Amino acid sequence: MKPTSIKDIADSLNVSKTLVSLVLNNKAANYGISKQTQELVFEKAKELNYKPNRIAQGLRLGKSRSIGLIVPDISNTFYSRISRHIGDLVDDKDYNLMIYNTDEDVEKEKKIIETLLERHVDGIILTSTSIQAKEIQLLEKNDVPYVLVDRKMEEIDTHYVGIDNYRNAYEAVESLIKNGAKKIASISVGPLNISTLEERKNGYFACLKDNNIEANEDHNITVSYNNISEDLSEKLN
Repeated sequence: MKPTSIKDIADSLNVSKTLVSLVLNNKAANYGISKQTQELVFEKAKELNYKPNRIAQGLRLGKSRSIGLIVPDISNTFYSRISRHIGDLVDDKDYNLMIYNTDEDVEKEKKIIETLLERHVDGIILTSTSIQAKEIQLLEKNDVPYVLVDRKMEEIDTHYVGIDNYRNAYEAVESLIKNGAKKIASISVGPLNISTLEERKNGYFACLKDNNIEANEDHNITVSYNNISEDLSEKLN
Protein backbone atom coordinates (compact mmCIF):
# COMPACT_ATOMS: atom_id res chain seq x y z
CA MET A 1 0.00 0.00 0.00
CA LYS A 2 1.32 3.42 -1.00
CA PRO A 3 2.30 5.56 2.03
CA THR A 4 0.24 8.67 2.71
CA SER A 5 1.74 11.87 1.30
CA ILE A 6 1.25 15.54 2.11
CA LYS A 7 -0.71 15.79 -1.15
CA ASP A 8 -3.12 13.11 0.08
CA ILE A 9 -3.80 15.11 3.25
CA ALA A 10 -4.20 18.34 1.29
CA ASP A 11 -6.59 16.78 -1.22
CA SER A 12 -8.76 15.24 1.50
CA LEU A 13 -9.08 18.62 3.23
CA ASN A 14 -9.29 20.64 0.00
CA VAL A 15 -6.34 22.83 1.01
CA SER A 16 -2.91 23.44 -0.47
CA LYS A 17 0.13 21.20 0.04
CA THR A 18 2.01 24.26 1.29
CA LEU A 19 -0.49 24.79 4.10
CA VAL A 20 -0.27 21.14 5.17
CA SER A 21 3.53 21.23 5.05
CA LEU A 22 3.67 24.37 7.20
CA VAL A 23 1.37 22.81 9.80
CA LEU A 24 3.22 19.48 9.96
CA ASN A 25 6.56 21.28 10.26
CA ASN A 26 5.25 23.46 13.12
CA LYS A 27 5.51 26.67 11.13
CA ALA A 28 1.78 27.43 10.90
CA ALA A 29 1.81 30.19 13.52
CA ASN A 30 4.42 32.12 11.53
CA TYR A 31 2.03 32.30 8.58
CA GLY A 32 -1.21 33.08 10.40
CA ILE A 33 -2.79 29.64 10.01
CA SER A 34 -5.57 29.29 12.56
CA LYS A 35 -5.51 26.82 15.44
CA GLN A 36 -8.67 25.21 14.09
CA THR A 37 -7.06 24.56 10.70
CA GLN A 38 -3.94 23.18 12.36
CA GLU A 39 -6.03 20.75 14.40
CA LEU A 40 -7.85 19.58 11.25
CA VAL A 41 -4.52 18.89 9.51
CA PHE A 42 -3.08 16.95 12.45
CA GLU A 43 -6.27 14.92 12.85
CA LYS A 44 -6.35 14.04 9.15
CA ALA A 45 -2.66 13.13 9.19
CA LYS A 46 -3.31 10.77 12.10
CA GLU A 47 -6.41 9.35 10.43
CA LEU A 48 -4.48 8.60 7.22
CA ASN A 49 -1.50 7.23 9.21
CA TYR A 50 0.87 9.80 7.73
CA LYS A 51 4.59 9.13 8.34
CA PRO A 52 7.08 11.89 7.48
CA ASN A 53 9.86 11.06 5.04
CA ARG A 54 12.92 11.55 7.24
CA ILE A 55 15.35 11.35 4.32
CA ALA A 56 13.51 14.04 2.38
CA GLN A 57 13.29 16.21 5.49
CA GLY A 58 16.98 15.77 6.09
CA LEU A 59 17.89 16.84 2.57
CA ARG A 60 15.60 19.85 2.82
CA LEU A 61 16.71 20.98 6.27
CA GLY A 62 20.33 19.85 6.08
CA LYS A 63 19.75 17.45 8.99
CA SER A 64 19.49 13.67 9.08
CA ARG A 65 18.07 13.31 12.61
CA SER A 66 20.75 10.66 13.08
CA ILE A 67 23.52 10.32 15.67
CA GLY A 68 26.62 8.21 15.06
CA LEU A 69 28.00 6.13 17.94
CA ILE A 70 31.51 4.71 17.51
CA VAL A 71 32.77 2.16 20.04
CA PRO A 72 35.64 -0.38 20.04
CA ASP A 73 33.43 -3.45 20.51
CA ILE A 74 29.65 -3.50 21.04
CA SER A 75 29.89 -7.07 22.41
CA ASN A 76 31.88 -5.70 25.37
CA THR A 77 29.37 -5.37 28.23
CA PHE A 78 30.69 -1.91 29.13
CA TYR A 79 30.04 -0.52 25.66
CA SER A 80 26.79 -2.41 25.10
CA ARG A 81 25.32 -0.84 28.24
CA ILE A 82 26.47 2.61 27.19
CA SER A 83 24.97 2.03 23.74
CA ARG A 84 21.66 0.91 25.24
CA HIS A 85 21.31 4.05 27.37
CA ILE A 86 22.33 6.35 24.53
CA GLY A 87 19.88 4.56 22.26
CA ASP A 88 17.02 5.16 24.71
CA LEU A 89 17.85 8.87 24.98
CA VAL A 90 18.20 9.29 21.22
CA ASP A 91 14.89 7.49 20.64
CA ASP A 92 13.12 9.78 23.12
CA LYS A 93 14.25 12.74 21.00
CA ASP A 94 13.00 11.08 17.80
CA TYR A 95 16.51 10.58 16.41
CA ASN A 96 18.10 7.48 14.89
CA LEU A 97 21.23 5.91 16.36
CA MET A 98 23.85 4.41 14.03
CA ILE A 99 26.33 2.17 15.89
CA TYR A 100 29.75 1.20 14.52
CA ASN A 101 32.59 -0.96 15.90
CA THR A 102 36.23 -0.01 15.32
CA ASP A 103 37.73 -3.26 16.69
CA GLU A 104 40.50 -1.02 18.09
CA ASP A 105 41.62 -0.33 14.50
CA VAL A 106 42.67 3.30 13.84
CA GLU A 107 42.21 3.04 10.07
CA LYS A 108 38.76 1.51 10.48
CA GLU A 109 37.80 4.33 12.84
CA LYS A 110 38.89 6.89 10.26
CA LYS A 111 36.75 5.26 7.54
CA ILE A 112 33.73 5.13 9.87
CA ILE A 113 34.02 8.84 10.62
CA GLU A 114 34.24 9.60 6.89
CA THR A 115 31.16 7.43 6.27
CA LEU A 116 29.17 9.22 8.97
CA LEU A 117 30.15 12.59 7.52
CA GLU A 118 28.96 11.45 4.09
CA ARG A 119 25.63 10.49 5.68
CA HIS A 120 25.33 13.96 7.20
CA VAL A 121 24.79 12.81 10.79
CA ASP A 122 23.84 15.55 13.21
CA GLY A 123 26.43 14.50 15.79
CA ILE A 124 28.92 11.81 16.78
CA ILE A 125 29.59 10.10 20.11
CA LEU A 126 33.04 8.54 20.03
CA THR A 127 35.21 6.21 22.08
CA SER A 128 38.38 6.71 20.07
CA THR A 129 41.02 4.09 19.37
CA SER A 130 43.50 6.81 18.47
CA ILE A 131 45.30 9.47 20.49
CA GLN A 132 45.79 11.48 17.31
CA ALA A 133 43.57 14.47 16.63
CA LYS A 134 43.38 14.27 12.81
CA GLU A 135 40.00 12.56 12.65
CA ILE A 136 38.58 14.79 15.38
CA GLN A 137 39.81 17.85 13.52
CA LEU A 138 37.95 16.51 10.49
CA LEU A 139 34.73 16.66 12.52
CA GLU A 140 35.46 20.22 13.58
CA LYS A 141 36.25 21.21 9.99
CA ASN A 142 32.84 19.89 8.93
CA ASP A 143 31.16 21.58 11.91
CA VAL A 144 29.80 18.29 13.28
CA PRO A 145 29.17 18.29 17.07
CA TYR A 146 30.87 15.43 18.92
CA VAL A 147 31.44 14.07 22.41
CA LEU A 148 34.30 11.82 23.54
CA VAL A 149 33.32 8.95 25.86
CA ASP A 150 35.62 6.95 28.16
CA ARG A 151 38.80 7.98 26.32
CA LYS A 152 40.03 11.52 25.87
CA MET A 153 42.66 13.44 23.94
CA GLU A 154 44.69 15.86 26.01
CA GLU A 155 45.43 18.13 23.04
CA ILE A 156 41.74 18.73 22.35
CA ASP A 157 39.53 20.86 24.56
CA THR A 158 36.12 19.33 23.98
CA HIS A 159 33.15 17.69 25.70
CA TYR A 160 34.17 14.47 27.44
CA VAL A 161 32.33 11.90 29.56
CA GLY A 162 34.43 9.45 31.57
CA ILE A 163 35.87 8.48 34.92
CA ASP A 164 39.09 9.25 36.81
CA ASN A 165 41.12 6.23 35.69
CA TYR A 166 44.25 7.39 37.52
CA ARG A 167 42.49 7.70 40.88
CA ASN A 168 40.58 4.42 40.47
CA ALA A 169 43.74 2.48 39.64
CA TYR A 170 45.57 4.13 42.54
CA GLU A 171 42.81 3.22 45.00
CA ALA A 172 42.60 -0.37 43.70
CA VAL A 173 46.32 -0.91 44.30
CA GLU A 174 46.11 0.86 47.66
CA SER A 175 43.32 -1.51 48.74
CA LEU A 176 45.47 -4.55 47.88
CA ILE A 177 48.41 -3.13 49.81
CA LYS A 178 46.25 -2.52 52.89
CA ASN A 179 45.29 -6.20 52.72
CA GLY A 180 48.95 -7.24 52.82
CA ALA A 181 49.77 -7.64 49.11
CA LYS A 182 53.39 -6.95 48.12
CA LYS A 183 53.59 -8.26 44.58
CA ILE A 184 50.84 -6.61 42.56
CA ALA A 185 50.44 -7.04 38.82
CA SER A 186 48.65 -4.76 36.40
CA ILE A 187 47.05 -6.35 33.31
CA SER A 188 45.81 -4.11 30.51
CA VAL A 189 44.20 -4.91 27.17
CA GLY A 190 45.93 -2.90 24.43
CA PRO A 191 46.54 -1.10 22.17
CA LEU A 192 48.75 1.13 24.29
CA ASN A 193 47.82 4.32 22.46
CA ILE A 194 44.58 4.94 24.35
CA SER A 195 44.29 7.38 27.24
CA THR A 196 42.61 5.05 29.75
CA LEU A 197 45.52 2.59 29.79
CA GLU A 198 48.07 5.34 30.29
CA GLU A 199 46.07 6.85 33.16
CA ARG A 200 45.61 3.48 34.90
CA LYS A 201 49.27 2.60 34.49
CA ASN A 202 50.31 5.93 36.01
CA GLY A 203 47.96 5.40 38.96
CA TYR A 204 49.33 1.88 39.46
CA PHE A 205 52.97 2.99 39.57
CA ALA A 206 52.23 6.09 41.65
CA CYS A 207 50.59 4.03 44.40
CA LEU A 208 53.48 1.56 44.50
CA LYS A 209 55.94 4.44 44.82
CA ASP A 210 53.93 6.18 47.56
CA ASN A 211 53.91 2.94 49.55
CA ASN A 212 57.65 2.29 49.08
CA ILE A 213 57.10 -0.82 46.94
CA GLU A 214 59.60 -1.26 44.16
CA ALA A 215 57.91 -1.32 40.76
CA ASN A 216 58.66 -4.28 38.53
CA GLU A 217 58.00 -3.68 34.84
CA ASP A 218 57.46 -7.42 34.38
CA HIS A 219 54.37 -7.08 36.56
CA ASN A 220 52.91 -4.42 34.25
CA ILE A 221 51.42 -6.63 31.54
CA THR A 222 49.72 -5.51 28.34
CA VAL A 223 47.97 -8.01 26.09
CA SER A 224 46.68 -7.48 22.56
CA TYR A 225 42.96 -6.87 22.05
CA ASN A 226 42.99 -9.33 19.14
CA ASN A 227 44.93 -12.03 20.99
CA ILE A 228 43.98 -11.78 24.66
CA SER A 229 43.99 -15.44 25.76
CA GLU A 230 47.22 -16.40 24.00
CA ASP A 231 49.10 -13.26 25.07
CA LEU A 232 47.98 -13.57 28.68
CA SER A 233 48.90 -17.26 28.85
CA GLU A 234 52.34 -16.56 27.40
CA LYS A 235 53.16 -13.62 29.67
CA LEU A 236 51.94 -15.27 32.87
CA ASN A 237 53.97 -18.46 32.29
